[in-house]
Amino acid sequence: MGEVGHCVYAEKAVRHFQRACEIDPARPAHMSNYGYTLALLGQDLAHAEQLLRRAAAAEPRNAAFRRNLAHLLEQADRP
Repeated sequence: MGEVGHCVYAEKAVRHFQRACEIDPARPAHMSNYGYTLALLGQDLAHAEQLLRRAAAAEPRNAAFRRNLAHLLEQADRP
């Protein structure tokens, strides 16, 4: 699959994660998935960081949530 195909699926994923957050805004998994996908695409990084920080704060022992936040911060060259 080419880059265009991946882009279509990525954009679809963003829409689905955004919708999941609208339906159940308090679920940390939705926040983390949405924020991580935005970060991977380099889209709305401020919002992605906010989502990832909220997910990590809600479940501080969740290593995946912390890893997703760390990935964004590393991508943005921030501590």
